[in-house]
Amino acid sequence: QSILGYGGLPRTPLLPTTSEQQQNIVEAVESALEIERQLASKSSS
Repeated sequence: QSILGYGGLPRTPLLPTTSEQQQNIVEAVESALEIERQLASKSSS
């Protein structure tokens, strides 16, 4: 189970977004998932 509550981006955005906003969302999610992986690897070792 992901800390964020989902494993990936939703198929449809909840709000209308520009391509720039969508890119920011993608980068934010990727950053969050990377942090999540780091936390998971620390807790498992």
